Amino acid sequence: MALAYCMPNGVIRLGWHMPAGAQLIVQHGDLFTLSAALTRHAKVSDDKETYLLPIAAGETQAAALAKFRDRIKNHISLAAARGKEGL
Repeated sequence: MALAYCMPNGVIRLGWHMPAGAQLIVQHGDLFTLSAALTRHAKVSDDKETYLLPIAAGETQAAALAKFRDRIKNHISLAAARGKEGL
């Protein structure tokens, strides 16, 4: 399973293993779908390998992460539903 996780500094990464101190956003069997969801809902960093957690002014990182996690899960659910409709 591919993992999307958030580091304590707000950087979001994809990988197969989550380092200590990171918070899981979601795990998914399809890395392409997971990457597409992150690209759609987070800002791609300058290095083009990580993403930045979108945090609104006055919002805590924990609150931003909770909202972001919901958006990613919703995106993946909608992608799965569209895939089933195409069968």
